[in-house]
Parts: sequence; structure tokens; C-alpha cells
Amino acid sequence: MFDATSDTLETTTTSNSTDGTYSLDVSSDGTYFVVLDHLDSDAPSITTALPDRTVRSVTISGTDAINEDFPYDLVGTSFATCPVDAYLFQNDPSDAYSLNLVTGNQNLEANDIGNREINAIGFNLADSFIYGSNNTDEDGTISRVDSSFNVTTLGPIVGLPSGTSFPSGDVSLDEKLYLKSGTNIYIIDVDPASATYLQLESLIPDINITLSDFAFNPIDGQIYTVDSDNNNLYRINLNPVSVEDLGNIGTNSNRPFGAQFYDASGFLYISRNQDGTIFRIDTRNSASIDPTATFFANGPIARRNDGARCPNAPISIDFGDAPESYSTSLSNDGARHDISSGTSLYLGNTSPDSETDGQASNAADGDGSDEDNLTFPTLTSGSTSYTIPAANITATNTTGQSATLHAWIDFDNSGTFEDTEHTSVVVDDATNGGNPTGDLTWNGINVGAAGDTYARFRLTTDSSINDTTPGGVASDGEVEDHQIAIADPSLSPLAGQLIINEVLFRQTNTGAPGNDEFIELHNPTNSPVDISDWQLIDGNLVVNDTDGIGSINGNSSPFVFPAGTIVNPGDYVVVWIGDETADKQADDAAFQFYLGQAPKLRDRGDDVWLYDPQTRIVDYIAYGSNNTTSQAINTPPDISLNLWNDTYQDSLRSVTNGQSISLTPNGQDGNASGCWERTTSNDANATGRCTGFLPTRDTDEVTNRTTSVGVSNNASAELILVKRITAINPGQSDEVRFNTFVDDPDTDSDNEANWPSDANTYLPGEIDVTDVKPGDEVEYTIYFLSNGTKDASNVRICDVIPDNMTFSKDAFGTELGIALGLNNASLPTASNFQFLSNLLGDDQGEFYGPGTIPPSFCQKTDPNDPDNLIPVTSSNDNVSGAVLIKLDDPMPPATDAGTPANSYGLIRFSTKVR
Repeated sequence: MFDATSDTLETTTTSNSTDGTYSLDVSSDGTYFVVLDHLDSDAPSITTALPDRTVRSVTISGTDAINEDFPYDLVGTSFATCPVDAYLFQNDPSDAYSLNLVTGNQNLEANDIGNREINAIGFNLADSFIYGSNNTDEDGTISRVDSSFNVTTLGPIVGLPSGTSFPSGDVSLDEKLYLKSGTNIYIIDVDPASATYLQLESLIPDINITLSDFAFNPIDGQIYTVDSDNNNLYRINLNPVSVEDLGNIGTNSNRPFGAQFYDASGFLYISRNQDGTIFRIDTRNSASIDPTATFFANGPIARRNDGARCPNAPISIDFGDAPESYSTSLSNDGARHDISSGTSLYLGNTSPDSETDGQASNAADGDGSDEDNLTFPTLTSGSTSYTIPAANITATNTTGQSATLHAWIDFDNSGTFEDTEHTSVVVDDATNGGNPTGDLTWNGINVGAAGDTYARFRLTTDSSINDTTPGGVASDGEVEDHQIAIADPSLSPLAGQLIINEVLFRQTNTGAPGNDEFIELHNPTNSPVDISDWQLIDGNLVVNDTDGIGSINGNSSPFVFPAGTIVNPGDYVVVWIGDETADKQADDAAFQFYLGQAPKLRDRGDDVWLYDPQTRIVDYIAYGSNNTTSQAINTPPDISLNLWNDTYQDSLRSVTNGQSISLTPNGQDGNASGCWERTTSNDANATGRCTGFLPTRDTDEVTNRTTSVGVSNNASAELILVKRITAINPGQSDEVRFNTFVDDPDTDSDNEANWPSDANTYLPGEIDVTDVKPGDEVEYTIYFLSNGTKDASNVRICDVIPDNMTFSKDAFGTELGIALGLNNASLPTASNFQFLSNLLGDDQGEFYGPGTIPPSFCQKTDPNDPDNLIPVTSSNDNVSGAVLIKLDDPMPPATDAGTPANSYGLIRFSTKVR
């Protein structure tokens, strides 16, 4: 403390307590300057709210002192780091509200805070307090507000004009409080760690915009504001200072927006005082800004107000993705759920992701991958009720309270969700299971015509969501939109689970004993199919258009599969039209049935229909055309069912006696005639009519039939392996290399025509070498060839090291013991080998060392029976280790000698004789 007259130090003696009370001795009345140096090491252990070296003039007269009160920040808890809520101060004195920008809901936090009006507020990233102007006292002080809305008065700030109120302000990203009054913006340092804390740093003059509030954009760091005169969007650039008019926001009302906020993405939110409407403006891309404001939420009406929000806090919203007619985008008040505070409530096992707007799409699939674990039973045209069982719905609820799953389905396909199309069910909290307490059931509906429609599901605890709110905002949870097919009532929900796969209609003989017509069915799915009471006929039972006594069962009734006929995945069922005889046996079929009829399938054209027990169509095929009365093609299924495209149908009848027509690829029913062909004819490939074509084959042991009855229509992948010794002591001075092909008389594998044609180059090596001794290295090469009719995928080649040898782990470099020759462009040579490591899982090569357990398909010769292979399943079996190659890419089948190049490859490694 200094004497103001003599400018001499009066005293340095202080006494203090932890509550910030100081006592200083004075010798006489008068005026003194008190200097507060809170960074001095002798200062008490309290945090002061004044800047270092603050000077105050204190007048003392007797026991009275004027201006002696230094405000200290002894109490006060900061806000949580970057809270997602916005804060709204309004009225005089100020009432403090928290505001959810997504929902517009406000919550009164405190009345009459500090007993004064606090305006021009901003959230300070430096200490997580709210700072603003003390507009009641207008004495050059500012206020700091803590998380309990206690107010500390700071200042006066030297240079901040007294007698002035500040109606707009914010705290910048670099912790400066910007206060605007008139045309001036005053900048005050509010970083407590700064040496200039609470000092006026500078002033920006001549900002001739009438503002109610402004906010700092976290993307570019500039000030953005909507003025109160014209409702134009402005950007105030700070370095150098300039003002840009970005255009009118288009709200059609020149009303003040007294609270303006930012989120972490760069969206500006403005709250209109008159009616509380909150709008959003996209300022994420500072180089190209559309100033148009979009309605965001209905917030509170306000006066004498200002807003503050942590600019780095995200606003996260889950939107829907149904077509726009269903209220999907924000501009149409689309369904949206606030997930800014976390995701503890959602459908399925995947928490919702955030979108900036609705993702309207025709397939309702624009909303990423967070829509899961919801299975729809078949919805059928004309139905008056519909149920989604609780077992078909998975939900996650860790909110601590029960929630409600609201559901709408546009049954009448009107393009909107109506309250009569709504139902709901309670979803328990996780402590009670966390899943729906019952089914979602609709009654009294009338499902429209077959086609696609849409459903919306909203899971939330928000009581404002009800049957009339398929759009609008919810305070938590998730919205999911789905496209749902409305099925024709004549189409079975089991369609595609069992398919017609092959048909023989031109028999080799007459009469029931000689009739070898058949219809083959196949289960291409991964689940068993119970076909008890399913029906098979060459006629349309839906419209009663059948062949009568000419049908496969000898009358107008279908063949009905007996109870207990369960077809496992991949299995075949064969229905023979004639008698059971020795030459009508499909040994690999899971079921065979014999109808005991003379030929019934017309040679010039007929159809085959498979129905479920309710006479709904499961599958259909036809062959021939319907231009003569001698044919028996009945009324085809309605085109809307998408069961059959007859483009190539007529060509299917051009078969010879005993030649079937079959589906290719096997079991891949595209509901079109283009992937059916005369067996072994290559028709579908020659005309290019079948995508993914695979040649059909003849596996029938009856010599005058060309069929694959009871088995796959197509050949499978095939890999041929040939192993040779290609060198002794490779790379050493006494190396012996075997460069000549040696034919193995015990197998034809090394004589296949599709091996590369120069056998001495691509299949060299000896079968047996006797002239080796302990310590010698033996180089093995395994040649492999893809020689089937489709790609060889997921290829795994394992070779167990003989018990009397040791794997040469560094044959091609440190821990590089395996060479792989396989090349898409050319046949492999030593120059383009890949050298693979012995480590597990890092590339295509692996070595399972002695005592480890390789994959179960690795086998070795049984030492007690050289003609038998045993799996290597224990450390006793795996004495010397095993080499494993896992090919990353499928190998295409060879179409000619060495063509294509990657149909052929080789593996090479060395071992040392013990």
C-alpha cells in the first residue's frame, strides 16, 4: 500500500485468512493506492479474480474506507468441460436457463442470479465458466458465473467505459471476452493463466451493425451474427478486421435474435426473441455459405436476453431415411432424436450414428449401418392385421427407466404415416431385460396392393411422441426407417426356400415302368425347410387352371409331400413321375417319391408349380410356348410376383430324349428362363443370357439319359497337386538340381492337359531320391492346378514335414522358409516368386513348428500304415512341423494349357535330413 500524496510505501505487513480478508496498517487518514500482486510467492494460497499488479485507489477516513473491496474468487465450481446444453440469461435481474437446442426445451436453473442483469455472455474454454457484462451497475465491471450460477463481479476493467451496458457478446476460442456497445467491440482477456487476465486488450471500432448477440465459429474462428434490423447474416473477420454481409436469412420477419450459439461442426443456431423459434444456418464451409435459416426447434420466448454455449460441443442427432413424403428432412420437421448426451437407448445392437439432416432415399437405406436386429414377417396384400413378434425385435435400453417403441407402417401406401397406422410397445430397462414387453400388433388395417411400402420405428422415453408424431423431435433414443415389401396374397412367404432345380420332360420310354420323367427340388438356403403338405403339380391351382387327368398325379389334384419331409441345407428331393425301377434311382437325393404315372409332362411345353400348404406359390417354371393346343402351359403367375421371365422359355423345349433342362448356376434361382438350359448344352453361356453361368453336367449313370438327378447341376472346383523333389543341397557348392519332368506311373494327375505345356519347365523333379545322407538339404516343390469348372476359393495347402527331417526356416532369408509362385499376369518363374515368412497370420505362408497343433485338415502318413493318412492333432504327431499356404484370392479354372496364368502355381521349401 502506497501513500497517494508522497508515493511512498506505507506498509507491507498483512494479515489474512483463507477467506480472503486482508488487514493493512495505515498511519493516518488519506488516499492510498493498494497494489494486488497475486502472482507473488508471498501471496496467500487463494485464487484471485483480479489481474496481476491490479491498482486500486482507497480513501480512508477514520474507520471508514471507500473502494476497499477487492473481489476474490474463493468459491465456485466450473461447468463440465464443454457441456452440450446452451445457456440463456434473460430478464433484469437475470434468470439463468439451460436450453436444449435440439428439442427447444429450457430448464430454469436459477432466478435473479447475482441480483443484476448479466448480458453479452460467452462460455470460456479456458476455465469452463460463463463470462458477461454487468449491465445493472454499468461500472466497468464484468461478471463470472459458475455452474451453480453464483456470480463473481470482476473489475472494474481499466479502460472499459462506465455508464455503458453491453447487449451482445461472446468469448472467443482464444479466451477473450468480446463486448459490443454502439459501434465498438471491446476485447478483454479472460484466461486466468494469462499475465493480462482481465485487462482490456484492444477495441474494434466502427462495427455499424445493430446486434442482439453474436457467436464465434469454431471452424474458422470468426464472428458470425444475424443483425436486428434486416435479419442479414454477417461475418466479422478479425485479422484484418472487416465486415461481410452474407445475405438475408429468409425468415420473413425483421425481429431480433437475442441468443446465438455454435456447435462443433460449424452450424450457427439463432433464437428469435419474439416467439422462441430456433433456426439453424450452415456456416461449415466459410468459402461458400448459404445464409438461409432452417427451422430447427421451438424454443422459449425471451426478452433482455443473451446466450452462451461451448462452441466445441457437438450437437448429435439421429434422423430417418424414408422418402421425403414421410417427413424425413429437417425442413419438413422430420423425425429426429437428440443423441448429443450419449446413446443409451436404441434399436438393435448398434448405437445410432449422427446425421446433420434426414437422409431421404427410395430404399430407406441412407442412414448408414445402425439399423439392425429387426426382422419383418411377410406383409400380405389384403391383410387386416399384422404382427411383428417381440422375438423379432432387439433393443438396448440402459437409461434406468422404461421406454416406448412407437411404430408406423404405411399399410395403404399413401406416402404418409397416419395415426391409424401406429402401434407401440413398452421396452424395459436393461435391469428388466431391456427388450420389448410384447409384440407390435396392428388390427383393423387394410393392407394395399403388392409392392414396396415403408415403416418408421421411434424408440424413446420422450412422452411427447405419440401416434400423431411420426415426425418431429424426441429428446433421446433412435429413429429407424425401413422399406417393407407387400406380398401378393398368392405368393408364399417361403418362396426361395425350396426351388425347382431340374426337370426331365422328354422321357426315354413309355408307360409307367418306362417313364423316367422327374422334377428335382433343391434347398439352397442355410436352414432346414419343412415341406410337409407342400404341393407339386403342372397346373395353376390359384385360378383352378390344371391339366386334369393329364397332370403329374393323374388327376387335377397335386402331389402332396408327406408329413416329416424336412429338407436340410443343400439337399435334393426328386419326384419321379413313373414307377420305381432300378434305373430310376437318385442315390444322393435326400428324398425320392414315385407317382406311378405314364408320361405326363408335355414335350412341346408345360409348366411346373410348387405351392405351400395354403396354396400360395413357392416356385414356378415353364418351357415351350403356348401357341398350340397340344401344349399344357397354364395361366402363368401374375407378373407382379416376379416369379418368371419367359424370354428364353421356348428354347428350353429343344431337348433330345432323356435330356433334362437344369438351372445354372445350381440353386441360384433368378426367377428367369435365362439361367435354365438343356443339360450340358452350354446354351446359357453361348447366348450370354445368364450372369454367373456355370456349365451343366451329366452325372446320370443311365447311359441314355443326360441329367444330374439328385446332385448339383454344375461341376465344382477342383485342385490337382503334384509333389516333386527338385534339388539336393540347393544353393550349396554340391547342389544337385532335377530339371527334368518324371512321370508318375501310379497316377494321371501329372498328365492333365491343362498343366502348362512344357513339363520340364513347369513340372520338373524326381519322385524318389535315394542318394541322400544326414545333413543334406532336400528341396520340395508342390505344383497345383485349378482344373474344375469354377473358381477354387479359400485354397489351403498343408504339407507335414517328414519325421526324419527338419524344416529349413531360413531357406529364402531370415525366417523366410517358404516360396510361392503364383502370378496373375504370367506363369511363375524364380524371378517372380514370393518369399513368405514362417510366422502365423502375417502373410499367406505359415509354419506350425514341432509340438504345435496345425489346422485339423493337415494330415500325415500313418507310420503304422503307409496307405493311410492321419490328422495331425497332437504334439506326438507333429514331430517335425507342418507348412501351410493360404491363398488370398480365388484361382480361376484352367481353360487350356497354362491358361489363365493364375490357374497354375507352386510352393517350394527345403528340409534337412537328420
